[in-house]
Amino acid sequence: MTRADRRRWLGYGALLAAVYLVSLLALLPARAAWPLIEPRLDLPVALEVAGLSGSAWKGRADDVRLNGRPLGALEWRWRPSALLGARLGFQLVWSEGPDRLDLALGLRPGSLQANDIRGHVAADRLQRLFDLPLLLDGTFELDVAELGYAGDAGFRNLQGTLAWHDAAGGLPRPMTLGHYRLELQDDDGRLLARVASGPESALEALGFADWHPVSGYRVELDLRAGAGAAPGLINALDTLGPRQPDGKYRLRRAGTP
Repeated sequence: MTRADRRRWLGYGALLAAVYLVSLLALLPARAAWPLIEPRLDLPVALEVAGLSGSAWKGRADDVRLNGRPLGALEWRWRPSALLGARLGFQLVWSEGPDRLDLALGLRPGSLQANDIRGHVAADRLQRLFDLPLLLDGTFELDVAELGYAGDAGFRNLQGTLAWHDAAGGLPRPMTLGHYRLELQDDDGRLLARVASGPESALEALGFADWHPVSGYRVELDLRAGAGAAPGLINALDTLGPRQPDGKYRLRRAGTP
């Protein structure tokens, strides 16, 4: 056999091996792929999935949990185009009841990039998910063009909005608050949300909140009771401290993760 023949047969062998490997990966069950993927995500939260069906490239998890709390169902589909950016890419759809989020996710070791994150979530679902110490009502609507996350380095390439429509909150029952819009961006690795209330909101709000997975969070808001604010809302504002001459209350909080 000549050298050219050997090279040709080696090429055939390499091609067959590649086809075989791709076939194995394409048929890899989702329940076998998740234990390989999860440790490499380096997420700031504990994400658990169960009820897996389908393959690693197109499947569904019927029981997703965030920090031990039920989150809903997740469907995914492989996006080969993400390989052009040296990432493993998927189109994801999360849903539970009427709530739904769609996004394109790209993964590489130590970081992730999400694009076109759009959907809506009931506010009371987030209250239960994060065990917040007050009742919430209304709907959160998310429209984020891109969001990057790189472990301890925090967030990058973040731009989008989060709106809270028909907002209400409080105890023992939610009080009407108004409408709010949060402009989202990254700031030296921090997730920064600039907060503004809509016109005629019962609770007027202006300021920002930010969070970093290592250094923690900050909240700096100026709050004021608007026209038609419930007495309970005014009483709640009085607990924040003295009212300023302009009628505003200053909310300043900071903490570690």
